[in-house]
Amino acid sequence: MKSLKYVALVIVLALGAGSALAMGARPNTPATVEFKDKLKGLWLDHIQYERAFVQFTKDKNADAARVSDSKAAKNARDLADAVGRYYGKDSTERLYAILYGHYQGIKEYVAASFAGNIAGKKAASAKLYKNGSELTDFIASINPNISKTDLSALLEAHTGNTISDIDAVESKDAAADQEIYEIMQKNMKILSDEISEAIIRQFPKRF
Repeated sequence: MKSLKYVALVIVLALGAGSALAMGARPNTPATVEFKDKLKGLWLDHIQYERAFVQFTKDKNADAARVSDSKAAKNARDLADAVGRYYGKDSTERLYAILYGHYQGIKEYVAASFAGNIAGKKAASAKLYKNGSELTDFIASINPNISKTDLSALLEAHTGNTISDIDAVESKDAAADQEIYEIMQKNMKILSDEISEAIIRQFPKRF
């Protein structure tokens, strides 16, 4: 498990000089505010639904886990549509495949963790980090305003946070679970702003 100190440090380092935020945000308009808020809400929903799925699975609450599972899967679709609409159908579907793959990796890690399958946890963890690299590469490839270094740090932190939170739930460490979740929320807000600002800069006439 990555330490909380390390994860927090990654978040700080992610705001480097090459980031879209560091270059200065454009003045807010009703359209930019609406877009930023929508994207931020979707990223926060992303961690909320997945965290709920983890907890309900741990509690063996199958009905509630199914609801959270459905919401988390739909959230991947909604995130892909919200970002991909600026890049066309092919890019939207590619983004959806990566985001949905991230969620599937989480489900695999949850299943292995709660079954005490160490090898399965390692395999799922590796899959999640690889998925984060794929997401970084893809987003950086379609938007030149994104700092690949910064985005990589943010997504690596998110992956580490997610794995650490599942471990905390599995070990019934409620204090660590809550602390990690608060860090995850901060990280998601930074990630969302990084991406939304880069899109606004890339397509100024659409806002």
